[in-house]
This record gives sequence, structure tokens and C-alpha cells, in this order.
Amino acid sequence: MTADSHCTLQNLMRHLDAVFSPAAARCYRRLPLILLPEESVSFLDYDPHLLAAGPESLSLPFDDFLLGFPFGVTKALPGHTARGRLWIRARRLASVEADDPATIISSDDLEAIAMPDDWLLLEVWEEKASGRLPPSPDCSLVPLVREGYQDAHRYWHIYSNPACRQQLLGSWCNVAGCVRTDFVRSTCQVAELFRGLQCRLLVFSLLYLAVGNIFGKSDRVR
Repeated sequence: MTADSHCTLQNLMRHLDAVFSPAAARCYRRLPLILLPEESVSFLDYDPHLLAAGPESLSLPFDDFLLGFPFGVTKALPGHTARGRLWIRARRLASVEADDPATIISSDDLEAIAMPDDWLLLEVWEEKASGRLPPSPDCSLVPLVREGYQDAHRYWHIYSNPACRQQLLGSWCNVAGCVRTDFVRSTCQVAELFRGLQCRLLVFSLLYLAVGNIFGKSDRVR
């Protein structure tokens, strides 16, 4: 792990300790950590070719793990400058415990998803260039089966708008499947653009990890 990676990881741990609890920070410290190289932003350049060649089901290197990207998701958008660093905790939905100290999702929302073994839960923290982190992570669900992880319309996200707590799947939403007819979706569409990119980076990382070290440079620690 580089000195910069260690510094930003410690920043995440301090943030979890302060915003959630010391137990939440300890939970994240125990996770297997996989650091992705700077070049991993180029994954998005190969969409949809990488997805079309993917396996029937995504394989996971660990049941519960943390991915670290040395860039923010805006680096993948033309004309945008990179922001901070991206951290993604990923685990099978069926393995999520309701009393996990670092998880903000309600038990009702966990139970709203049928066949939890077939879904991957993402908790995404994007650090800004200033080093600041948001008060809570972006939460998304990605199907593990190929016809699901290939299709961004089948990724589900939890948004902060309390008026959107009556979706088809509890608080989980996707703009393409929005059931509201009285809502201006422009804000959600912008949010979903970022959430979708986060999910895509996770999917491509798993595809590459399944066949070996990413660019020969992936750095696994702990």
C-alpha cells in the first residue's frame, strides 16, 4: 500500500469512527482490501464489450471486501476533473447482518429484495479533493447474474429524497423503473449517472479480478 493510500484509508476510518461509531471503523478495518491502479478508470472505455464477454455469474474474491480506487468517479466523465478517491464496500446481500455497525440500510429494505444470494450490496464512499467524505455512503444493488449486471437499468439505488420511499422495492429505485408520475426526475437522473458509474467500476473490477491481477498491478493487502 502506498503512503497516499494509507493516509486516505485512515481518513475513511476516522470518518466512520466520528460519524457512525468506533465499531463501524473496526468493521471496515477487518475487511480484505483490494487497491485498484490508476489505469482502472479505463474499464469504462470498453463498455459494453467487457460486459458481453462476462461469465454467467460474477465471482467474488471474498464474501465481504473493500475496493479502493485512486480517483473519484468524475474522472470517468468527459470534461470533469478527478475528485479524491473512491472506496467501495461490496458483499453479497444475503450476508448482510441487520446490526452491522457500519450499515445504514433498514431491515425492511434488506428484506424487500427476493433471492438475496443473487445480489451484491455496494456501500460507496467518494472522498473529495479536500479530503472530506459525505455523512453516509451511496448504497446500490447489482445483480450477480450476467443478464442483470450487464444492464444498468437493473441496478437499484437508495436516494436521500424521503418522498421516494414508496418504490417497487422498498426504498430501492432506478429512474428507468420509477413508479412516480408527479416527480421531476432530473435530479435523480444526475444522481443515477454517478451511481451507475460506481456500479460499473465495481463490475469491471470483479471481471478482471476473476482472471488475474488487474494490469499486473493490483495490490491486495490484509
